[in-house]
Amino acid sequence: MREQGLKGSEDIAITYAALMRSPSKKSLPWLCLVVIIALGILIRIPLLSQKGFVPDESRQAHWMHSVTTLGVAESYRYQLDPVIIPNYGPVEIVLFDFFGHLLRTISSSKFPLDLRATFPYIKMIAMLADTGVGLLLFFFFRRLGFWRLGLIASAVYLFNPVSLAELQWGQTDALLTFFLFAFVMVSASKHWFLCGMCFTLAYLAKPTAVMLFPLLVFLLCFSGGYKRIVAGILATLAVFAVPFVMHGNITSFLRYLLIQNNEAINHTTRNIYWLLYHWHFPLLSAYSPNPTQRIWSFLAFCTLSLGLLFAWKKTIREPRALMLAAAVVSFLFFVIVVGVHERYIFPFIAFATPLLFISWEGAAIYILTSIITYRVFLKPTFSGLSILIPVMRVFVIPRTVIVILNLSLLVWLLWFTYRHFGEVHVRRVLKKESL
Repeated sequence: MREQGLKGSEDIAITYAALMRSPSKKSLPWLCLVVIIALGILIRIPLLSQKGFVPDESRQAHWMHSVTTLGVAESYRYQLDPVIIPNYGPVEIVLFDFFGHLLRTISSSKFPLDLRATFPYIKMIAMLADTGVGLLLFFFFRRLGFWRLGLIASAVYLFNPVSLAELQWGQTDALLTFFLFAFVMVSASKHWFLCGMCFTLAYLAKPTAVMLFPLLVFLLCFSGGYKRIVAGILATLAVFAVPFVMHGNITSFLRYLLIQNNEAINHTTRNIYWLLYHWHFPLLSAYSPNPTQRIWSFLAFCTLSLGLLFAWKKTIREPRALMLAAAVVSFLFFVIVVGVHERYIFPFIAFATPLLFISWEGAAIYILTSIITYRVFLKPTFSGLSILIPVMRVFVIPRTVIVILNLSLLVWLLWFTYRHFGEVHVRRVLKKESL
């Protein structure tokens, strides 16, 4: 009996020691994640007060002034300051409202006449969105059983000069990226209601979310959860439509949903449209694309993207393949659709992170795209990353060469995706398993 008692005590002691050791091992990834997130926030705090693209920042500051005074719905009707009616979605304006009231509370006075005081609060949205993407990257890889890769992916995104420059520039593509990445991630987990909700939030943040519209259509057709996706879309639209209905301004909400995305901007990035125009392609008569050209280019983009997604339908249910499909579709949108800005490639930087861990070839695609994006598209003259500016200015690349590089990277990405996630690859794997 005494021996059994001693043995029982030893078992209890061993179990207690194991329990004491287990939390330390389980807490290590979370501790590392906290450190990475904290460092990512700390490196961004000095960029909040750095000078960005002042015209856009000033316009957003005026929107913040109006929405904190008038409310969300009324700010789409008229502005207190001489600026345009917001061409951003209600999600962005709601966040402006929140941070505007936070600024009023801290300043304990009227809205600051010095608009520069509002710039850090505007950039906080991008900083929090970047932090959210870093967390989602960790959880994406952790769900696959690779928490170490999740930590690396989170660090790669948070310390990527592209994401830092995007924040300092004062743009809102980080928020769009957060919701689009969440859309792909919950789709991989088959949470279809959240899938519809996240895509709608992305669109209501910025209409550029249509870059993943072909993926949404594909999921509606082949996922089996189309009813819950539609329910998520309609529920989210209903929530954001409430203040517009209450203030009798539902037309502004509908205008954003149906028309805003087809309003051409007086600019086009260095994509295939730019190349065809400068090669005097007969159908392109002006450098600034018109709405008709935008519609035709978007239809071409959707057709090609849906064709590719249909070709990958046997493997796209795998989470990494779904994320890579999102990367390919977002890159296609950037290269094919006319009237897009350079920074519209930014979501690709998040979607393409798994490329780093597939092979050296995937890592090369990701790194080259990041370099070109930082050097050319995000204008390092706006960046507070003073250490990198002299280095990046050495690389002076002609515009035509940039377009050819973009097209080459797209072809390389398509070929890489076909070889790693295409039907031929699946048949090869199944054949090996059968042997």
